[in-house]
Amino acid sequence: MFEEAKRHFDRIDVLVNNAGVPGAFSLLVDMPDETWHKTITVHLNGTFYCLREAARLMLASGFGRIVNIASIAGIMGRPVQENTARPRPGSST
Repeated sequence: MFEEAKRHFDRIDVLVNNAGVPGAFSLLVDMPDETWHKTITVHLNGTFYCLREAARLMLASGFGRIVNIASIAGIMGRPVQENTARPRPGSST
């Protein structure tokens, strides 16, 4: 994704991280491991990998801005959205 953007635009000026996975709503005690891992992979790992790649290109060009957008679920979680609420503070810096 970043290599293609660099080829097309020659640099990256802005990154907006706004990825999310709609969770299958369930109580924590009923949540399958697969649901938890999928959410963590997108919300935290996806944010990290995009930040890292964009930052490398931005540092090389001497300019860049990054905006991370997270769900309100990270602040005001709901009992059946544990998989969405837990990783959000990790992506809301």
